[in-house]
Amino acid sequence: MKREKPLLIAILVLSLMGMASSLATAENFVAIYGGVAMPSNENVNVSGSSGGLALKTSEEVSFDDSFTVGGRLGYWHTEANPSMDYVGVALDVSYFKTKADDFDTEIYVVPVTILIMLRYQGKTFQPYLGIGGGAFISDVKQDVDLSFIGLGTSTVSDTSIDPGFDARAGLAIKVYKNIAVFGEGRYTYFEAGYKDTVSGVRVKVQTDSDVFYFLGGLSYYF
Repeated sequence: MKREKPLLIAILVLSLMGMASSLATAENFVAIYGGVAMPSNENVNVSGSSGGLALKTSEEVSFDDSFTVGGRLGYWHTEANPSMDYVGVALDVSYFKTKADDFDTEIYVVPVTILIMLRYQGKTFQPYLGIGGGAFISDVKQDVDLSFIGLGTSTVSDTSIDPGFDARAGLAIKVYKNIAVFGEGRYTYFEAGYKDTVSGVRVKVQTDSDVFYFLGGLSYYF
């Protein structure tokens, strides 16, 4: 994780610099969206140790569906390179919160991803694809049973920044010259590891995150 954070930050900064240099000569767009995030069932692994006693447990957890919101800023190569008008780049930022009541877990997730976009530029209907990755910022609050050392249940809390994958497909419908509405299906994946010290016990929580989304939104072209 310590090695990954500077690399993720450097990649995002360089990508933003590249986008900024292209915005002046391209068909730019900004979009906002909302919808539902549906995390898959995942194995949550908890480990810890104290005084030679070890805690290690793994359980499949069902996470609740969640409302999600987000936005995108990007451009298509329409003006910069007309022969490449089907190719674009976008920065996407979103947020959702999910929980698993049966395992006393809450996770807040903010994906920040760079996407390569492809589209069919119809006059009214524009189907598109996006694929990329970036930094997934997540915060966990996890109740952990420490009765093996006589401490009862305690809460582990930590924030993690991890690399992740982002893919989506959608259909934009032009309703005015510079305005379109769109519907979109999205998939994201990342692996997270959280650490905390509770009453002198070093606890580690690890889990994967597979999330499917159904989204709807509005785009403005400028």
